[in-house]
Amino acid sequence: MDHLRLASVRFNSGGSGSLFASRLALLPTITSASIAYRSCRRPEHDTVALGFEAAEQKDEKACPDLEINVLLRIEDVTLR
Repeated sequence: MDHLRLASVRFNSGGSGSLFASRLALLPTITSASIAYRSCRRPEHDTVALGFEAAEQKDEKACPDLEINVLLRIEDVTLR
């Protein structure tokens, strides 16, 4: 259960997702993906309508306004 819980991420624009694979790939929920696609849309390519897939890591597009918060640990602080 710890592995699953620690794979959770939160998008600053709203929504959530999960980390997976050794390269820390991100799988967003459909809501999070839609928000991120809209914020990274370019006039020359409508990501929402056409989609986007990076064949290699170097082909991935940056989303400068996107922030993702990753849960690193949960600690019981009750006794403190």
